[in-house]
Amino acid sequence: MKKGFYGIIICIMALLSIPAFGCYGGLLVIPTTDTAGDGNFMIDLHWEGWGDGLKEKHTIINTQFGVTDRFEFGIDFNLKVRETGATPLFNAKYILVDREDWGLTLAAGIYNLNQDGELMPYLIATKDFRHFRVHGGVQREYDGATHYIVGVDKITENGWQLCVDRISGEENYLSCGVGWANDVVGFMGGCQWPNGGGTPELVFHVIITLGMKKPRV
Repeated sequence: MKKGFYGIIICIMALLSIPAFGCYGGLLVIPTTDTAGDGNFMIDLHWEGWGDGLKEKHTIINTQFGVTDRFEFGIDFNLKVRETGATPLFNAKYILVDREDWGLTLAAGIYNLNQDGELMPYLIATKDFRHFRVHGGVQREYDGATHYIVGVDKITENGWQLCVDRISGEENYLSCGVGWANDVVGFMGGCQWPNGGGTPELVFHVIITLGMKKPRV
């Protein structure tokens, strides 16, 4: 099974002639209908941990490749568990509905697809109210539980972004963050609170976009 899984990944990378490591596009904890954009390759350095001495929880390398404006895919690696033989996790997203005149977008996707064929599918809608966006949908966990996902964000004309988002379920999080991006580089940081209680965690992203087209928002 492992050989077959890695064989598929190697074939995808060879066909596209690029490295592929990635996660879904979204806010701090939820996916959104945003995609990388046709022909864009995005690298996301993602760190999670605690404020006490900046203790590390996860350090993840994500990449995302926009095959078209409607479809993206990627794989991610958690460097924190590399000593235990961490496996790559595949992700993909497709825009089902894009009604610019309504300010409404609907997407379906999967993430955390592992070598055993386990995955987490989701359905997410975004409504643009001009001054802010609202995101809402559902996702299914590995154990079969279904949770709602919801978020609000504001992107300014000069590239700043404010966001609040949440995935239900005790094992998931509520978060808020702030970021800034241009056509090439972006930064986002924030805090996430475990729904089940516990110490709040810090989250930081550094995102590099390679390509001539802007990320789709």
